[in-house]
Amino acid sequence: MNKVCAVLVILNLFSIGTTFACNGYNLTIVESTPCPGSPELVTLSKDFGLKLTKDCYLVFTGCVSNKPFKTAEMQYAVSRGSQLIVEQTLDMCAYNFLDRKCPMPEGKYCFSNSDRHNIKSLKRILHTFVGNYDVVYNIAHDGESSCGTLKLKFGKK
Repeated sequence: MNKVCAVLVILNLFSIGTTFACNGYNLTIVESTPCPGSPELVTLSKDFGLKLTKDCYLVFTGCVSNKPFKTAEMQYAVSRGSQLIVEQTLDMCAYNFLDRKCPMPEGKYCFSNSDRHNIKSLKRILHTFVGNYDVVYNIAHDGESSCGTLKLKFGKK
């Protein structure tokens, strides 16, 4: 679940990947910690990942399985050091999470090479994103709540 939250946060903020490409930058999920007792709304396959291509496309790999939900709203805050970068709410249903709309049936979604997001417009400013980030999130879904934290690192090899 945490990596899916990271994907949504990353796409919403600056859409970057997890391999060295696009001017040599990479994003690493250093740590992913769910809240104790937090239900897992989404789980990832072992081969799930993000790839940033040399031509600056973010490509998803692997599969995502989800429990059914009718509503899902994610509140998150991203900080770099002690500086709050962004605090937002994201309606996962309006975002067409996994290319499906709510109500979301239980299922499995496998990404193909066509699941690409062009980030070429950010190529010249990627250096401004270098640093360590902390993400705190809470997802309210159908009367339940899933939460956790992520530690991310963005930089060059």
